[in-house]
Amino acid sequence: METRNKSKRLMPLPGGYRRGTLGADAECDSIRTVGGGEFSERTPAGTPEEATYRQPTVRTSESQTPPATDASQAASALKPTTTKAGKPRVRMKWDSEINTFIMRTYFQITNLESDLTQYRPMLLQRFLEKYPDANVSEQRLSDQRRAIIRNKYLSDDQIDQIKREVQSALEVNTNHTHQIMSQDPSTNILLHQDTQTTTDQNTQISYNTEQTQEITDTITNTAYSQTQQIPDINPQTFTDAQLIEILKDNFETNLLKYKGTDPGHRPKLPRLKTTRELSRIISIFNQEILPRKLTDIESIVDTHTLIYCTALTIVTHLKIRINTRTNRPTTNKPAWQMRLETDIEQLRKDIGRLTQFKNGNKAKKLVKKIDVHLDTLKQKLAIKSHRLNRYKKSQSRKQNNKLFSTNEKQFYRQFKQNTNVDQPPTAESLEEFWGNIWSNSVEHNQNAEWISNEKARSDSIPDMQFEDIGVDELTAIINKTHNWKAAGVDSIQNFWFKKLYSCHEILAKQISDILNGNNVLPEFLTKGITFMLPKSSKTQDPSQYRPITCLPTLYKIITSCITHRINEHIELNKILSEEQKGCRKFHRGCKEQLIIDSTVLQYSQKQKKDIFISYIDYKKAFDSIPHSWLLEILHIYKINPKIIEFLKNTMTSWRTTIHLRSSTNDISTRAVYIKR
Repeated sequence: METRNKSKRLMPLPGGYRRGTLGADAECDSIRTVGGGEFSERTPAGTPEEATYRQPTVRTSESQTPPATDASQAASALKPTTTKAGKPRVRMKWDSEINTFIMRTYFQITNLESDLTQYRPMLLQRFLEKYPDANVSEQRLSDQRRAIIRNKYLSDDQIDQIKREVQSALEVNTNHTHQIMSQDPSTNILLHQDTQTTTDQNTQISYNTEQTQEITDTITNTAYSQTQQIPDINPQTFTDAQLIEILKDNFETNLLKYKGTDPGHRPKLPRLKTTRELSRIISIFNQEILPRKLTDIESIVDTHTLIYCTALTIVTHLKIRINTRTNRPTTNKPAWQMRLETDIEQLRKDIGRLTQFKNGNKAKKLVKKIDVHLDTLKQKLAIKSHRLNRYKKSQSRKQNNKLFSTNEKQFYRQFKQNTNVDQPPTAESLEEFWGNIWSNSVEHNQNAEWISNEKARSDSIPDMQFEDIGVDELTAIINKTHNWKAAGVDSIQNFWFKKLYSCHEILAKQISDILNGNNVLPEFLTKGITFMLPKSSKTQDPSQYRPITCLPTLYKIITSCITHRINEHIELNKILSEEQKGCRKFHRGCKEQLIIDSTVLQYSQKQKKDIFISYIDYKKAFDSIPHSWLLEILHIYKINPKIIEFLKNTMTSWRTTIHLRSSTNDISTRAVYIKR
């Protein structure tokens, strides 16, 4: 007996699984005749000896299909694929009109988001009444509403306009409803019964009677018709008035929340992009809100809190995220990367198992099949790896473009070879090393001969005069600052002091009172945050770090006013020598000195003259100067006694906390007092 060759691979014909030649494009249950009838399933095939022929029976419909119907059925075959409900599979387009209807209906149902109980069924019902051909669910409709707000498919002005229209319609509808209930007492009783029923069912919406449904439809239709019939008004004036009220309420809430609290424990303010909306809100605060609040300000602490609450109100109104987390942010991998890495890892495991299985097997047929399967897995692995690399490059390109547009300085800084702190020092070693430098108070040598000579040379210098800080002077100093330079413990950037110009007058008066000794400088303004940057690969050594301290912006503004006055006195009396280039106005410091040094060396080499140069490097120079010498040099050069007294009192509260960020954790120390 002949047997079939089992090695032949029986595959389905192109176009799908076919169980016969008749109606090969469809399966047996859907084979139809020309007249629309349906063939019954044919007998399963058996052996040639047992197979019998059976005349196929035709199942026809109850009514005979006319010839016109046959033509329509033939034409319908050219239409796109449909669902079981008969609707075409076409992706719905959410245009601006549909998005506007969704937001308008959502605000109507929830009464401007004051009652969000069971709003989704009613939203779906209204949507299907407006668009009966749409095939959406409650969840899809809710997702679209959130996407409109998140992706800004409708601008903030459009959403505010819809809210105003719905609010006006609801107010008109409320008056209309009261009139209906006063004219027809039965309606009032019916509404009361419906409200009682809803309350008893614990947020379950029920419409048990036709009258209740009619009343609900009447209210809805009236509100929608009133919304469409709102007369044209001046949107800019109305928007400003409403915006002022909203900002006032939020500002009062923040002021009540943060007044009297520690500035070091307040949420950090993020950086903002300069937009027209931001400028508009700041202008409202400068003209409408802050001038009325500044009349009740007494101390500089109140002004500082006022500026912080103003900035916080603006940030929250612009819906900018404020990071309130105290723990270290984690860098989570995106879902596509985790999925591809998991697939690659699994493919490598399978390849390794098959390779080991192949090495210990001598069956040729099995080895041949293993080779085919291994080749398939290796091709899949190559595709996945190439896709992962391509996605990573695309993600990196997008991140770099975004970083370049938001923070160009950080974009260029990331290309530098930064030393990673894998083995950081302990907090105790950091505090001990830098505490020995900063916290050990020392006195300078008052009997040095050169100090006496300098005093004698400075006798002819006139005493420095001091006048109160003016508004124009303070504004000029603030305008020279960088907008988003790192702030101190209070988290207020220079941008807010610069833009909130309505506070400059009261700030100038309060700073003058502090310098004159009438008020005391708050202690939180003299507290800094010192960040340690590694200088070498010896990350366990506390001495191999460069400290950078961030001070509160308001304190830097006050000291800038003092520096401006001292510089005027020094330049007027020519106290500093011409060779002094550092910390001087209109000089470049080390850059200028290096240019002078290279010029002198080139000249000496060209002229073939001998030159002798010595360089002196002071170890921890800025960290080792005694406070007593700072006060003494101010006396020598006849600085005003008010400034000297202010600095003397301020030095007693100078302190900082050391922070070091490593690859494993963040290290923070206790407050280290600065005594030299």
